[in-house]
Amino acid sequence: TNLARNSYVYSDESSLKLDGEIWTASGANVYWLGLDENVIPPASSPFYAPFNASYPTHGRITEIMNTLMTMGARTIRCQTLGVSVGNLLNVMPALGMYSEQAFDTIDWSVYQARQHGLGIIAPLVDNYVSPNLI
Repeated sequence: TNLARNSYVYSDESSLKLDGEIWTASGANVYWLGLDENVIPPASSPFYAPFNASYPTHGRITEIMNTLMTMGARTIRCQTLGVSVGNLLNVMPALGMYSEQAFDTIDWSVYQARQHGLGIIAPLVDNYVSPNLI
């Protein structure tokens, strides 16, 4: 059996399709799945004060996936799963340097999206220039 979660959305003339059926994107921009500046983590957790950034907990990630499913979402857009450069908690905190710790929340987000049958749109580049990097 070919499950929809194992398939790709593709273009068929003027429509998007998934497993031969017309598909429409519906969902939310959950930008913080890879890096979160909305909560202050416990004292022992990684924290980057200049951006108020920390990693979201697995529970917070799972909770938003459950909420999106309840709302009938099919996709999640999350730029911090793909664009992850420029501070100490990112996948690439500096050119040529990689942080294995940053992959934990990214991996958990991808796993939870799959468990909930949600597609992910993860931009790999952006045009944002942080004022702290100028």
